[in-house]
Amino acid sequence: MTQQKEIAFLKEAELIGERICRRALWAEDYCYWEDNFSDSNESNSKIVRRPVGLDIYFGAPGIALFLAALYSLAPDKRYRITAESSAKLTLALIDDLDPRFPMGFYVGYLGTAYALLKLGAEFSNEQFIADAIRLIRRISERDIASQKLEVLSGVAGVIPVLLSVYRKYSDEFVLNLAVEYGDRLVDNATRSDEGLSWFGMAGVSSRTLAQIGFAHGDAGIGWALLELSAVIGEKRFLIAAEAAFRYQQPWLNLFHQRLEERESLDLAAIRHILSWCNGAVGIGLSRLRAYELTSKQIYKDESEEALSTALRYDMTNQNYSLCHGIAGTADLFIYASRVLEDVGYKAVANQKGREGIEQIEQRGLPWPSGSSLHGETLNLMSGLAGIGYFYLRLYDPEKIPLLTLVQPGI
Repeated sequence: MTQQKEIAFLKEAELIGERICRRALWAEDYCYWEDNFSDSNESNSKIVRRPVGLDIYFGAPGIALFLAALYSLAPDKRYRITAESSAKLTLALIDDLDPRFPMGFYVGYLGTAYALLKLGAEFSNEQFIADAIRLIRRISERDIASQKLEVLSGVAGVIPVLLSVYRKYSDEFVLNLAVEYGDRLVDNATRSDEGLSWFGMAGVSSRTLAQIGFAHGDAGIGWALLELSAVIGEKRFLIAAEAAFRYQQPWLNLFHQRLEERESLDLAAIRHILSWCNGAVGIGLSRLRAYELTSKQIYKDESEEALSTALRYDMTNQNYSLCHGIAGTADLFIYASRVLEDVGYKAVANQKGREGIEQIEQRGLPWPSGSSLHGETLNLMSGLAGIGYFYLRLYDPEKIPLLTLVQPGI
């Protein structure tokens, strides 16, 4: 399903890339960025400026990942030099990380390794690829029992990346790790007549939307098990994934209940309901992928319910982040357009992109990031790099893959 590309989207991504390159700080052959963060203690919270870390979500690898993707469509040497120099500093610092640094994707070693793999492939840098494989193998040394189960920083987020590495490099070691981590998820599930869950017990009224969500909850874990089943063909992981989705079905009514309360909801509550991390966007992605892999009607129906929820909310005045903003919501529509073969969803995403250019870029305003307290931040999942990545997705979704749903082999 090929659609005409809108050059304005690529131009916007280039403007964002140039802004990020200008804000890089240099020390000989290395570069890094400083960003705004919250510094909280028992008495107060203040915004401080400090160097970004080594994770995909908030850190330099995520920013470099955007610059590499931008280079693939607009090969300006500034993007390459900045991304490569940032990656070199990451490699120089990675061995000195706090030993508690998790093994996860969005926050953890696997995200850093993934960024290095992408940069290595884009820039034909074999050393980056070798270093990435070294980091991936390092996670086998971590105590798996101490790791979280979630997608954001835990075991579930690791599995699809390992499967991607296996498919590209035929590395049985990483495949065996993926299976080990899949077994870890299944072994730690709470079983009931309704299905499988990881965050809360059946019938507990205090169960929250976050616990059924994607980044921190059951939807993401179910998705990871589904990807594992699709690659290795072992039915036990498919059974577990579908049991997780089945358990969630009654809880999806929470979204519809909150939707009926929309007149009384503030922007923060709306953001929570829509978000990739906790809300309808992440659940919609999990069900679209489930439909893509299994062709089961129930997953199409559930994905369309999530899409309907997202479409019915007025996103005006929301931030533009991937994690819990307009970019993340619109990226769900881009993916839905492909999976459901409905160009109308892509048209909605395109309109949101145009609105951002007209209402923010053309007025010279800072892009609203994931935290209103931090101003215009640079990071991938809640800041400027992610907004730029979203515009690349709008321009060429066939070449620029989803970052909110890592698919093995893409």
